[in-house]
Amino acid sequence: MKQKSASRYRSQAPGTSLPPGRLAPGIVGPLAVCGAIAPLIFASIIVVAGSRPGYSRISQFISELGYGPNAIVQNLNFLLTGMLVAAFSYGLQGTYSGLP
Repeated sequence: MKQKSASRYRSQAPGTSLPPGRLAPGIVGPLAVCGAIAPLIFASIIVVAGSRPGYSRISQFISELGYGPNAIVQNLNFLLTGMLVAAFSYGLQGTYSGLP
């Protein structure tokens, strides 16, 4: 009678860890969500911050929201979006580091 072999996947075998540079499967999902929600958060805050009086969406740049009466909103938007995209790229790097 054949004995059932253990799982062939290292990440599922008991007592073994992932190869160096690979992320655990449980963390890849939240990092992927960071990449999905970053542009949504950025766009929604731009719409809210761009509704201030004296700002023209046609003739002014988005970065011009970074100074003036509500500058903190746009500056935190840039910071939050940058951190979410950095987390997403870290997840991609950890997932695909062994591929050619």
